[in-house]
Amino acid sequence: MAMNSHNSTQIASNELECMMQLAELYRGGMKMDEAVLAVRHSAPACKHYLEDVAYFCKMYSGGDSFPLLKCLDTHCKNHGHSLMLGEEMMNHLAMYDFRLPVQSMALTRIGLAAVMLISRKHADGFSRLLFKSDFDKLKGKDTTRKLDEMFFTLWKQALGAGVAPDVGYICWGNAAVRMVLHILNKEKVAKQEVYKSFGEIVELFSQELNGSVRVTTHSEPAGGSASAGSAVKDLLNCSSQEVALFQNAHIRIGDKYTHHDYPDQIFILKAVDDKKATFQHVPLFADALVVTEELTSLKKRRATKKEPTALCPAKLTTDRLPHNLEMVQKEVDKVQATALLMEAYMNNKVGDGVLAFVSNPSNLAVLKKVKKKEIKLFPMGTCSLVPVKDQTKILEKAKHCVAWYKTKPYQIQPFKSFNNFAKPEETGTLCPYYWVRSSGDDEEISLKMAWVEYRGLHIPILENEEPIEPKTLLLKSSDPDEVFGKGPSAKKAKTA
Repeated sequence: MAMNSHNSTQIASNELECMMQLAELYRGGMKMDEAVLAVRHSAPACKHYLEDVAYFCKMYSGGDSFPLLKCLDTHCKNHGHSLMLGEEMMNHLAMYDFRLPVQSMALTRIGLAAVMLISRKHADGFSRLLFKSDFDKLKGKDTTRKLDEMFFTLWKQALGAGVAPDVGYICWGNAAVRMVLHILNKEKVAKQEVYKSFGEIVELFSQELNGSVRVTTHSEPAGGSASAGSAVKDLLNCSSQEVALFQNAHIRIGDKYTHHDYPDQIFILKAVDDKKATFQHVPLFADALVVTEELTSLKKRRATKKEPTALCPAKLTTDRLPHNLEMVQKEVDKVQATALLMEAYMNNKVGDGVLAFVSNPSNLAVLKKVKKKEIKLFPMGTCSLVPVKDQTKILEKAKHCVAWYKTKPYQIQPFKSFNNFAKPEETGTLCPYYWVRSSGDDEEISLKMAWVEYRGLHIPILENEEPIEPKTLLLKSSDPDEVFGKGPSAKKAKTA
């Protein structure tokens, strides 16, 4: 544990102590998210921004063995104390964007933390040496990139063969503090020795590393594996490709992207390596456009849900053309059946003055004497194909009128009927076919059902088989089979 946790169990844990607790719990088998909850229950001083502490621990500690965190802890113990960083500076350590693409800046963040944790300039237990303005001085600078590279070189030496871990940690921590103060020109403010150059600091690091600095070696936490769901990241030893993908969370191989230099073009990310990313756009009638970009340019790409322009495959095109679709053909047949039904009605309508409509109850009468088979009443309405699952039910019910077209049954839906003669302003039609009443007395029946064929459409009609005297009510059989039958006969039907 960090220095303060050894002094008193009554003092609320600071950020470094919380990170060490998180690391110990993680190494013991907990997921990082579970470890955060466990540490939060201990009411640390950084409880309200423990997520930032955990993020720093997870992303910038050097992997699941936490070597950089151990380095910080050993560094602070060697100096006898560790201060609080505070919510603002902890957030900057964890989240600050140094504007140096393809570099995680993990070691630079550890170096900054090392400076703040042991600072001689503090108030109420909080470090008061570095501020956001100091982070801003490092942002986007080539000297900052070189500093991070120097940190990495020294880190490899600190962990080299023959070097005790704690000795390496202390030597690297001392060098990191000196380099950070030197690049920020804060050596005097920190009350530290002023060095002429980074070279002088590196030389001192080598001398200390080869000397005999005695430090207490602390035992490692018990080994274990944690769930990958909240796995710790090793941004110290990761490749440029891994850092680039970490810094650009929206970049994934196979996803689609746009770029302001290529308006209206959608690219698919095909590959990413340590130097470049390869995007491909496929035009309609040209060769594929392959664009290779540096990893630093990935942030200019914008993820999109739009699909690239594409040609429909030839077979799919043929299959989906309207004239090849069964659903369209069904609609065509339905329209043709309706048109033929209306045409048949118009060509066989009964002349004016022959029929009379009766209400209360509804009925139909003839006003003039009619000859045998002179009256042929055709249904009128729109046709709908009867679903196979409903055919038995609909064909057996006498109230339904069904025509047949291309061997398929079509239910005829009548237009709205005009029933109230006292209100001529109302809408509706007077279709004679639907006004004929049924009767169970064979002696009264004057109209019988017959099937006629009109240009391929088989239509049920009502016609008189015998002459009818004037002023006679027209009646049909109440027997469904007599009225509608089971459908058109296999024999050739009469032509309308």
